[in-house]
Amino acid sequence: MVNMAHRDTCVYPRVLVVSAAALNRQTATGIAFCSLFEGWPADRLAQLHADPVPPDARICGQHLQLTLVDVPLDRAFRKLLQGWLRQVKRADSGKVSVPPASADPRICSGPEKWGVWLKHTASAWADLARFSLSIEARNWMRAYDPDLILSNLGSIRQINLALEAARVVKKPIVPFFNDDWPSTHYRWTLGDFVPRQVLLRRLRQIIRTAPIGIGGSDYMAEEYQLRYGLTFEAFMNCVEVPDLPSVSPSKGAGARIRFIYTGGLQLERHNSLADIGSAISNLHAEAELVIYAPESDLSLYAAELRGFPGLRIGGSLSADQVIPTLRSADVLVHVESFGQAARDYTRLSLSTKIPQYMASGRPILAYGPGETSSCRYIADSGSGVVVGNRDATELAIAIRSLIEQPTLRDDLGRRGWERARERHNSGVERSRFRDILALAASSKMRGLQPA
Repeated sequence: MVNMAHRDTCVYPRVLVVSAAALNRQTATGIAFCSLFEGWPADRLAQLHADPVPPDARICGQHLQLTLVDVPLDRAFRKLLQGWLRQVKRADSGKVSVPPASADPRICSGPEKWGVWLKHTASAWADLARFSLSIEARNWMRAYDPDLILSNLGSIRQINLALEAARVVKKPIVPFFNDDWPSTHYRWTLGDFVPRQVLLRRLRQIIRTAPIGIGGSDYMAEEYQLRYGLTFEAFMNCVEVPDLPSVSPSKGAGARIRFIYTGGLQLERHNSLADIGSAISNLHAEAELVIYAPESDLSLYAAELRGFPGLRIGGSLSADQVIPTLRSADVLVHVESFGQAARDYTRLSLSTKIPQYMASGRPILAYGPGETSSCRYIADSGSGVVVGNRDATELAIAIRSLIEQPTLRDDLGRRGWERARERHNSGVERSRFRDILALAASSKMRGLQPA
């Protein structure tokens, strides 16, 4: 951890955020960035992004959006690919299934495997196509004149964009890792080999010149510091933590215990929620599981979750509905996928909702691989019951213990609230974030980077 003894108090550096996701609360990345930048002076924050939804004007008023129009090679490649896929489908009488690029080619077979392979390979090679920065975009960055660039990178195209922005403004890049994409991107098919090597080489360029790195969990910061030989700080989603934990809902005799899940269903999380739904089906007179997720995810996965007694789809929540909904729960649910591709990707990530869960003072039921950061963090903090294996019996026992032991629920909820006060308090974490970036923008930080 960086020594803050020589920090320049209350100095806000001029930051240019380069990210595919805008600084809004539509994505996990946007939520994390918004939580850290809230209250940042308007004239000292700007963003270069590729998000159709603009940044939250209360967080970031200066921004420039890039689109596929700015990637001419990508547009041409997509047209070629779409035409080829149409020919393949016609040749096979429409029997070829083309799953999303997120599907894991290691576990697919038959015609579907070729569709997955093609999607992976096409996505990897398309990522080599760069954004074409216009003269106006370059002049916009120069006029803003940032002290540093903050980027969560995540793809060859975004790395190249961050490097190009750094060349234009001649300022350092601070990489912010939300997920362990350097370990998982473009490594599953032979067709990915060249893009994978380009990705790693470009990432080394970033690391060599970075004053410091930021990881999305303590576990990630520790591992990346060893992996890359660069000082890393951990910053997670920060939240407003009440002075006292909120009181749990009072339950009369025979009242059902309410388990609530909020968040996305992608990365195969819907499969883990289905396991919980199945377990609660045997206890539906005593408990219910309510799922709140984005509309886009519900349209894809809700059909697979319906039909379990005791499981209810609650719909989607607006930002101002989240906290009251969390406090209406008896138990909050967090899940990760047991699929190998998803568990590799999320192994070092801390879900943005975990700090919110903890601040609410409610116990957590975590169901997912025990080695993932979110499950480890809940177990280490004593804020919940963790089922780290895909075991129906173990899951049922955990659910039963939370239903039958109100004192256990209260104890776990208090420990979560204490961890939120200690590690996720917005006032403390935003000040620390500001000070770290101020040091990164100064020459002092150069001496903190290991040789």
